[in-house]
Amino acid sequence: MLDEVSKIAISEIDQMNFGITQQILAVNELVYENGLPKIEKIELDAQNKRAMVHFPIKDECIFFTVFLETEPAIKVVWTNTTDGSRVIFRVTSDTMALNEISSFIKIHPTRSWNIGDPHPNGKTNHTFSLFDFEPIPDLTGKIESKINTLLDLLEKDTEGIRKLSVLANSYIQIHWHGYNGNGMLGGFQLDQATITRLANLQLAIDLDLYADGNLLV
Repeated sequence: MLDEVSKIAISEIDQMNFGITQQILAVNELVYENGLPKIEKIELDAQNKRAMVHFPIKDECIFFTVFLETEPAIKVVWTNTTDGSRVIFRVTSDTMALNEISSFIKIHPTRSWNIGDPHPNGKTNHTFSLFDFEPIPDLTGKIESKINTLLDLLEKDTEGIRKLSVLANSYIQIHWHGYNGNGMLGGFQLDQATITRLANLQLAIDLDLYADGNLLV
């Protein structure tokens, strides 16, 4: 099925049957590999008999996405841009070493450095320790789902997370990229349950919002 879904999604790029496809691709360039649009990810929703095929937009962190029905026959039903996002549990401290931070929690960092470690630029040393945990490094996907997945993992060690929030700068770092095609970025929602979970873990949120892509004409 994946091959057929890919083929039909790419055919929409070639034929531009939808006006929105024409609008978006008139001002945004896709990434190509071996003469074909690169597919970043295919998401299948068997329950709703749907699929989404995400194509990266060149030099951006957003995607041109083709939405398809998979039954009774595979066909394109709509296209649009979809946002890109990263959701990270981050701890920083200018007094605690990395091993001290790690001693409070059971999860392992996906990126880290220790206070005093050489900076990648080779000219200075880090002035603080950093502990990053990002369970879903993929830019595609619903940001709300990424937040809930991260919280599910952090709640396995609630006591340690709370202790860290007192001793170090602990928070959820969110990078969100929306399409600036018509000057309206859209956004995402933190529902009441999510806010309650964050409060229970004593975690703040730091939001970095980016406007990507070229304006529609």
